[in-house]
Amino acid sequence: MKKAFALFAITLLSVGILSARKPDHVSVVSGNVKVLGEKETLCSVKFDYSNTQVEEKPLMEYLQEKGDDYVADWDEEATFAQQYFYASFNDENSRGLQVFAFGSEDVYAYEMTIHVNELDMGEGGSMFNPFARRDAGGMKMSGTIEFKDKETGEVVLVLEVDEIKGESHVSQRVRMGLMYDNLAEEI
Repeated sequence: MKKAFALFAITLLSVGILSARKPDHVSVVSGNVKVLGEKETLCSVKFDYSNTQVEEKPLMEYLQEKGDDYVADWDEEATFAQQYFYASFNDENSRGLQVFAFGSEDVYAYEMTIHVNELDMGEGGSMFNPFARRDAGGMKMSGTIEFKDKETGEVVLVLEVDEIKGESHVSQRVRMGLMYDNLAEEI
């Protein structure tokens, strides 16, 4: 009986440890990840929302349903949130490839395009619930990330993003920024 209980306890402990492991939300589809480790190499970044779906609707349709303010503020909100990505990526990858907003530098070796296919805007109310997890209500995204060699135009790396999630916050742009921060950390 003691052996059975000990085996049961070890099994529960093992399952708990394995399930506590951080899930991989970013995976390699094709190419070589060595690109990310190239020292003193710059990479421009573009965020592509042209095929983004929110609540099974195109992004612009979703924003229009929310109101004119949402449409008018989208570019500024997205640009603000993207700053989280640049800062976090460069910090996490300080000995390798460094990124910046597309068009802000002339000298770069690679172009990274983040294709945002699905976006769950989350909601800020859960941050006021003391029993909610930190990421409850956070924004989520799925899509692909493509790295192209600037000189040859060849795609050298493709990553798939599967429901990366940020923390909750009242501000939509901060929720999006926290999501992009988490994305940068997982790349």
